[in-house]
Amino acid sequence: MVVNNPNNWHWVDKNCLNWAKEYLENNLTTISKAVSVAKNKKDSGDNSEILIKVVKINSVSGDCDVAQRKGKTKCIFDLNLEFEVNGVLLNTKDDAIEGKGETPAGKDAEKEGKESSEKSSEKSNANVLFSNKVSLPEFLHDMPQADYNFIIHSSTINSDEPLDMNEKSVIRANLLPLVTAELMKFQSVLIDTHSKDIQHSF
Repeated sequence: MVVNNPNNWHWVDKNCLNWAKEYLENNLTTISKAVSVAKNKKDSGDNSEILIKVVKINSVSGDCDVAQRKGKTKCIFDLNLEFEVNGVLLNTKDDAIEGKGETPAGKDAEKEGKESSEKSSEKSNANVLFSNKVSLPEFLHDMPQADYNFIIHSSTINSDEPLDMNEKSVIRANLLPLVTAELMKFQSVLIDTHSKDIQHSF
């Protein structure tokens, strides 16, 4: 889209909220980190490996615009984010032996692949140790990184797993720095993607 705005004098803007929702969904849900966590003090075994990851964006609301005036392009956004984080147990014996054996052919392969996928999904759900909702009430275009105030809400915990950890501390120390780093890229990508849509024509 090229607008009729000689010399870029008039204020022109574009609503990018839908793009922001899609961008954050695509990029935040790729974030994960493996962490070694001590077992319960009653258990003298080795540490357990868990994978903490962003699994879903629950909501993105607010305003997100790219604007141009007098030849200068800028973005203005004020967003409220909420996403879900899971902690999944990694080092189980089943994980170590899964996938071994000969690969079947034809319909048998398709059937076995489907069954394997279903089992993997069930197993993944069974290995979820905790689930937390995390919100960022203010994500602003002029906000310094130090002011990002993530709120980690109460956990849903699988208490059968003998792990000695504070879920909120694990998330804050290991995952949120990666989320913050990804959010810091948002503004430049937003401008690069949409600035051409508000260029003037003479």
